[in-house]
Amino acid sequence: MMVSFIVFVFGNSQNFYRGMVKRFETENALILQKEHLERTFTILEEIKNEALGQMTDGVAHQINTPLGIIQLYD
Repeated sequence: MMVSFIVFVFGNSQNFYRGMVKRFETENALILQKEHLERTFTILEEIKNEALGQMTDGVAHQINTPLGIIQLYD
């Protein structure tokens, strides 16, 4: 009876330990993935803002060029 109790407790503690290790590994993997996604999002935001700036410069140039010509003859 005592031997079976010891085997039961020992087996459960091993399962508990394995579960804790698996949980720790999973949490670390999720943290790394979250950090990667945050870096990716930051890069995409920078690319988007750069493209928006270039587009704005192009639109301003297209508007200012005819206005400059009109002002010459005004």
